[in-house]
Amino acid sequence: MRKWLVILGTVLLFLGVITLVVWPSVKDNMIEDTASPTAVPAEKKGKEALIQLVANNKKKAVDFTVKDVQRPTVKAVLAAQKNKEQKEAALVGNIKIASVGLDLDILQGTTTQNLLYGATTIREDQVMGQGNYVLLGHHMKRDSLLFSPLMNVKNGAVIVISDYDKSYRYKVNDIQVVNEDEAHVMEETEDNRLTLITCDKSTETDKRLVITATLIP
Repeated sequence: MRKWLVILGTVLLFLGVITLVVWPSVKDNMIEDTASPTAVPAEKKGKEALIQLVANNKKKAVDFTVKDVQRPTVKAVLAAQKNKEQKEAALVGNIKIASVGLDLDILQGTTTQNLLYGATTIREDQVMGQGNYVLLGHHMKRDSLLFSPLMNVKNGAVIVISDYDKSYRYKVNDIQVVNEDEAHVMEETEDNRLTLITCDKSTETDKRLVITATLIP
């Protein structure tokens, strides 16, 4: 009996180790699939439909109160995968940073689920190319996921955001780490800029990486 208990304990320990090692990679693979950018149709009719979808989404009433936003859990990732129509319902554009290989959808409103689909807006009055256009995103352990590539962005990098009808190019001019309560970086400004915000590391932290870019005329 004792021998079987030892064997059972060894097996359970082995399975536990395998779970700890393998499961984070499985979760990251799921997030990578969930956050894959929306494909822009090649045909004119399909592209026009996408532009209209985004235009309609911008008019929707959205609760911009950021509350109960949590780090990605297995449960949240599974829910996001099952509810991909929510991604389409919140889609308002795309963001690309070629220098670091970032290509993500932009979703209207910062929620736990939207943050698994891509970058999210934070204020109701945000308009691409005008004032301070702010986007939030998760910093994951895998450096290619969501806003993780921001850690490699350099001053002078070009960032392109688009609503599929018009594109706006910005040039990075400031990179800093601030305390999480420094909300002034998200406030409206007189100049036209893009502000990208993510955690400064993939584990729990009270610091935020803030990248500011100016609109290229």
